[in-house]
Amino acid sequence: MAKTIREIKDEKWARENAGNPVLVSFVNAVNKDHDVDAAHAEALSLAYLPRAIWTPWAEVLCGTCHLGLSGHVAYASFRRIPLSSCLVTRDDAHLGHCDQCGGEVGDEDAAIVGLQNVARAIGAKLEQTGGMCSAAVKTLPNGWTFVVTNMDEGEWCLGAYAPGVWEDVDGHGVEAEWYDTFETPGALVEAALARLADAR
Repeated sequence: MAKTIREIKDEKWARENAGNPVLVSFVNAVNKDHDVDAAHAEALSLAYLPRAIWTPWAEVLCGTCHLGLSGHVAYASFRRIPLSSCLVTRDDAHLGHCDQCGGEVGDEDAAIVGLQNVARAIGAKLEQTGGMCSAAVKTLPNGWTFVVTNMDEGEWCLGAYAPGVWEDVDGHGVEAEWYDTFETPGALVEAALARLADAR
């Protein structure tokens, strides 16, 4: 009988991680629906993070909160999702936080968790802007809206929309009154905080 795509992915993942006994034992426990002992769970948490899940309603979630289950092991075994899809190596991850429980999450791609970090730094909120595209949005007391996006080329953009414009069209087909681009999120946050101070 032919192997399923999941079986093929699991076998590939097992080969790639054969040198990590803690992780291998964790996977075996999940596949057999057994509990993971405390020592292995602690070791796992030091090396890995739950993978960030970006929802269609503009939240960053951990797997547990995404499914409303009590633990990450339950998440992996209940859904029969390869563990490689549930965890990300801390060394390779950009750090973010679950919007529901506040726990750490990570992703190799900085796009969403990076945007989440920028949003938190400037007091903005994440919004969907079409499909799975997103922006960090902050409406000022004077009605103007600051919008932050990170482009496919790795460029960060900070723009401003006149009162009512962003709410009417969510930015589709409307140019910002002004916008600046930055190479790093840190530079954008610094500029955004300065502009926010001037807008008060």
